[in-house]
Amino acid sequence: MRFIIYLMFSIIFLYIAAPKKRANTLLLNYLNEVYKMEEKVLSIKEIFPNDEVLENILGKSYIAFSELRERLSEYNIIPEWTFYNDTKCWLCKLLLKKKNLAWLSANEGSFVVTCYFLERHLEDVEKSAISQATKEAFYVNKSWGKLTPMTIVTSGETLNNDIIEMILLKKTLK
Repeated sequence: MRFIIYLMFSIIFLYIAAPKKRANTLLLNYLNEVYKMEEKVLSIKEIFPNDEVLENILGKSYIAFSELRERLSEYNIIPEWTFYNDTKCWLCKLLLKKKNLAWLSANEGSFVVTCYFLERHLEDVEKSAISQATKEAFYVNKSWGKLTPMTIVTSGETLNNDIIEMILLKKTLK
């Protein structure tokens, strides 16, 4: 519940501030605010988020995270963890060659995967195999700059198949 309320305030802020700032600055600010709301468990630059660290942080959701990693490797999508000084935490880019398909962050007991779509991709999102509930949550998000985020939180042992569908959709888009 706290996540949804905070996300709403972030979106309102971005909607108001969008004409005044560049889209890249807004993206970094948005990520900073979203990842600030949970206690930053990956905030120590010297501690790389290896399997042992992630298993301790994610708890039961590590099973879903491992499945996600395995399924993405089938599509040659690789995770790249980087410490970002602006967010003061480790974030993971899910990459296909050099194309960033999604962002992943780890929180205590859960992980979050976010893809950003352009307005011209809305029709592709509608036609995709992503569940209607996830699509509706996406449509409620305000676009800021040229991007609209689709965020999926996983806190259990089961991987939400919408994550795979979302990333594969992003993979096909130009």
